[in-house]
Amino acid sequence: MDTRTVLKNVQELSAQFATERRERQQRRELVPSDFAQLREAGFLLTGVPADQGGLWESARGSTRPICEILRTLAHGDPSVALVSSMHPIVVSFWLSTAPTPSPFHEAWEAQ
Repeated sequence: MDTRTVLKNVQELSAQFATERRERQQRRELVPSDFAQLREAGFLLTGVPADQGGLWESARGSTRPICEILRTLAHGDPSVALVSSMHPIVVSFWLSTAPTPSPFHEAWEAQ
């Protein structure tokens, strides 16, 4: 799945979420099925390296397309978009961090 496909899928999902705006704005909890739908849309690929079939290339090359996906999602449900933004942020840290030197390498990898 490529970035355009994920964006298209998230656009459709966001449009569906927008039809439920009143109900969603009154929620006080996250609904697991929202995140299952995001997974099906391909959103989790934002944190998978491109050489492993994902969308992540680098901070410089991936930030704009991932933000576009998140911005699109926010039109349908800003709370889900906010929580979802944490996924690529955390994963990008691990993917962009240089290897740790000895004697810290083993502990870092275990973490």
